[in-house]
Amino acid sequence: MQKVFQLRIRKLYRRERMATANPIYSMWLMRATYLAGGIGLFFGLNALSKGDLLGAVDWTGGLAVGGTGVLSFIRHSLFHRSDAARMNWDIGRRNDFQIQVGLANLAWGLIALLGFWCNWSVQSQGAVILVFGLYVALAMLQHLMQLFLPSNQGGGQYISVLITCAYSVYLLKVGVAAISI
Repeated sequence: MQKVFQLRIRKLYRRERMATANPIYSMWLMRATYLAGGIGLFFGLNALSKGDLLGAVDWTGGLAVGGTGVLSFIRHSLFHRSDAARMNWDIGRRNDFQIQVGLANLAWGLIALLGFWCNWSVQSQGAVILVFGLYVALAMLQHLMQLFLPSNQGGGQYISVLITCAYSVYLLKVGVAAISI
């Protein structure tokens, strides 16, 4: 009886491991992340074009940092096997570094959402946006360097690097503008 129970547990565990290693889950989470960031970026740029820095900071902090941070945590940490498979990083076991990156994203996302919900000053929210923008810019540089490796080990595609570059420039622009008033 105990052997039958152990075999069932093993089958369930294997099935769960295979399901979470399916890249489709993290692909949809990545699309949701792009959508949240894109909406924050669109409305933030719209507010900036009207000279409304507070509106730009709200949209940027709430969605472009807060929303993307929380969604990135879910993708990197909770669906880490699926995300690893999506990026061709699947090493067949848990990758603690990837989970830690997700936790860092969660920290930035929650702080940005807290600043938005608690009506922090523009400068305080700007500092959070600036830190996240610097992180995204440095990550973009690392992805850019990977593109030129002979083996291109897990390097992103050119479009992805360009999108990340534009995103980081926007975050840095809003962050600097917000802390400068």
